[in-house]
Amino acid sequence: MLTSVANSINRSLRLVLVNHPNTCACNIFRKHSERSGETQVGYYQTLGGLGVLDSEDDDEIAFEYLGNGYILPVDLFAPTTLADTHHVANVGGEKRFLIEPEATVGSADRFEIRTHDVVYIILSVERDIKIAFEIVAVETVVNIPPYANRYVANRRADLDDPFITGGAPDAIPVTSYAEPDLVGLYEEAAH
Repeated sequence: MLTSVANSINRSLRLVLVNHPNTCACNIFRKHSERSGETQVGYYQTLGGLGVLDSEDDDEIAFEYLGNGYILPVDLFAPTTLADTHHVANVGGEKRFLIEPEATVGSADRFEIRTHDVVYIILSVERDIKIAFEIVAVETVVNIPPYANRYVANRRADLDDPFITGGAPDAIPVTSYAEPDLVGLYEEAAH
């Protein structure tokens, strides 16, 4: 009984996210270590047997393209300070997003968004303008599995330029954001 409530919330969340006027398209990448090591504990590489490293601790990283998705900022409005020139002082800090992969639940292309994944919000397809955020935490507002996730992300301006060495992954063309399949989405929500 309780699981059906959470499933309904997640289906409704997907419908709102896909059809919301402020939703943007995004590309999602997973960061992983490129270091080859002899010693492993489980699936994790170690540094001379001292301890398990996270992808944040390694210099040699690569990005694996996971897929396209939909992203919607869900931060509460907070006022900001204007500079003397009347420019907004965009302070970094954490941002909260709803993110949904383009692939539907149960699809072979579906993936789970995790901590340290890099999300590129696509602002313009014609000019290939993308801004990078890294997922730093996953929150839930419903404490019943399967959880309705909300993602906490930090701005990663160092990953915006694809020509930076060790920076952004190659651009992935976006081709499927012209019109969502509303009939398919409503049929999916009815199940």
